[in-house]
Amino acid sequence: MDATHAILVVDRSGVTRGEFTGAVYKGLALATTNSGDFLFATNFRFGTVEKFDAQFNLVTSSPTRHRREALPGGGAEHARMEGGDSPRSRE
Repeated sequence: MDATHAILVVDRSGVTRGEFTGAVYKGLALATTNSGDFLFATNFRFGTVEKFDAQFNLVTSSPTRHRREALPGGGAEHARMEGGDSPRSRE
């Protein structure tokens, strides 16, 4: 681990979908399931949530739904991406 430098593990800058090329990631989430550990990355350029396994192999790329919400206590509105295979909170 190198705390002062970014390390490129997966390069999806050459991936093309329609007229767009290159992933643009805006958010990450980790999930542990019975099937293993996964990293979910929101790819805003393609409107997908990409699921990577523990070795950073792409498992799936699911379309997302966007929902606009206001933050509690009068906070600013923000966009929330929801994917069909995205992590769910455990309560």
